Amino acid sequence: MNKKKIKMDLIGLKCPLPVLKTAKKIKEINNESLLEIKTDDPSAENDIEELCRNNNYKVLQKLKEKKVLYFVLKKN
Repeated sequence: MNKKKIKMDLIGLKCPLPVLKTAKKIKEINNESLLEIKTDDPSAENDIEELCRNNNYKVLQKLKEKKVLYFVLKKN
């Protein structure tokens, strides 16, 4: 079964909005879905990784292209 991908474009939002919106959205999705995030906030890299460590979410993919960060997250 293909996992449903939910995409969030957080470009232009600055700390703490990217991590707050990510935390809210990941609580809303089911365990079979993946959350794809795109942000250009430099502090979001540490914030999102810390969110995942503290809440037992998995970072399946992290990519940085120029100033844009891409994450794929999954609930456990």
